[in-house]
Amino acid sequence: MKARRFALLALLPSVALGQQVELHVLEETTRSPVVGAIVRLLGDGGIVAQGLTSESGRIVLRAPGAGNYRLKLDRIGWSGTMTAPFPLAPGETYRREILLASNRTELPTLEVRGQSRCAREGQGGPLAAALWDEVGKALTANVMTQRQAAIRLHVRGFIRELDRARHPLREWVVASTLMRGRPFASLNPAELAETGFVREESHDSVTYAAPDAVLMLSDEFVATHCFKAVPGDSGLVGLAFEPTSGRRVPDVRGTLWVDRASSELRFLQYDYTGLGGILERANLGGRVEFRRMPGGEWIVCYWHVRTPALEAVELRGAGSVRRSAARLTGYIDLGGRAEIAGDGLDRVDRALVTGLVYDSIAGTGLSGAVVRVRGYADSVLTDGTGRFRLAVQASGDQVVVVSHPKASLLRDGTSRPALLSLGDTTRVEFALSSLGSFVKALCGKPRRGRAGVVGMAWGGDGKAAGGLGVRISWTTSSGGVRVESRDVARDGLFSFCDLPPDRTLPIQLIDRMRALSEVPVKLEWGEFRFVELRPPG
Repeated sequence: MKARRFALLALLPSVALGQQVELHVLEETTRSPVVGAIVRLLGDGGIVAQGLTSESGRIVLRAPGAGNYRLKLDRIGWSGTMTAPFPLAPGETYRREILLASNRTELPTLEVRGQSRCAREGQGGPLAAALWDEVGKALTANVMTQRQAAIRLHVRGFIRELDRARHPLREWVVASTLMRGRPFASLNPAELAETGFVREESHDSVTYAAPDAVLMLSDEFVATHCFKAVPGDSGLVGLAFEPTSGRRVPDVRGTLWVDRASSELRFLQYDYTGLGGILERANLGGRVEFRRMPGGEWIVCYWHVRTPALEAVELRGAGSVRRSAARLTGYIDLGGRAEIAGDGLDRVDRALVTGLVYDSIAGTGLSGAVVRVRGYADSVLTDGTGRFRLAVQASGDQVVVVSHPKASLLRDGTSRPALLSLGDTTRVEFALSSLGSFVKALCGKPRRGRAGVVGMAWGGDGKAAGGLGVRISWTTSSGGVRVESRDVARDGLFSFCDLPPDRTLPIQLIDRMRALSEVPVKLEWGEFRFVELRPPG
């Protein structure tokens, strides 16, 4: 079928392919290929096509129709050029070799003038204009790379917890996948300019928009922000921006940091403004890092958005009046890392494993389970529905392994053989052990007519609560009260294997005899139940 399609295309007249421009861009002095130059085809109404030159310095641009055109070529850290107008007839291919002058762009020295950062005279002088020119090239190259989707990326999404002093506590990967295009995208520039970068979607849901290349280049962003040049360390110089005066919506301020020697954009650091209350004092924001590839493409290699970890507290006022408030307990970074998934010939060096981890006890997908390929470091957590995606540098016969506190006692069902192929997707599914398996492992064969509880205790950090205790009590037939206590095992498991049926039994999670939480359970004759205990919050 593919051969027949190719034959049909070959028989079409060349005019059907339309008008195109084929360029070979070389250094003027060395005649070596210019890699990653930004080439724009300009018509009467502006840009009609654009792209980046390849590692051989070549590029093909397609024109929308016949007419007169010009070519504008730019490259970061070097001077560009604009060609004279040239005609392009219907179906014509315009071929040309272009020599770019080897003139480095020298960034001016920093001059700070005036106090009004939105006045043209007060935006840092010539350096700010030169910085914006170089930053714009890098951002444009990033947008082109994403739109062409020529590079396959391995993207790892992560969540990182930090304390109030912003010291990292723990980090875990929540997504690991192969993709082309934009690893993350901001919201529509016009929408952000009108409604702001931070929006409350519901009572317990807030959206934090992160700036990306498309947003930074938009007219809406430039029109609502002031720019100036600022000094930096380690050979960097910055182009700082902040909202124009009078902005009444949550916005962003930050700095685009440029390497002075190469004029290449390194990273963007930003903070949210106009939040008010506890959020304003929390200094929320984020970071976006850029990287130039050997082939001239530009990718976002790292990003995170810093959001608050809040705890509800009750404040007592005069008399018996009480009111609720929020307290900042730390921060949560939502972000990702991206790297090339293959070689320069677009050969992928990773396989993708997808699937589901099913909790046979709860009858739903199991969230928070760790999935990995045995012998490889990469791992990923299952999402709230038990699904996962894991990209790994492995192929051939492999073993996919799942681990979770619920699976720590019972090993059956926690590994699956899988045949992985580079660039392909393999699906693997797991079903963790049933309630009967837990009862048999923890209680053996219970006495006839009795009931019981097996379960898992969790700590406030989301980990198995080894070291805490579990307590259960009930009224006996003689009118007394019987109390039984258990230490939670290191893996979080506990069991009560000989409980009376047909009565309500309060099961408590305890810490040094102090009850943290309680779950009431009523068992039928011969029934066993799996119970999970968690502290409040």
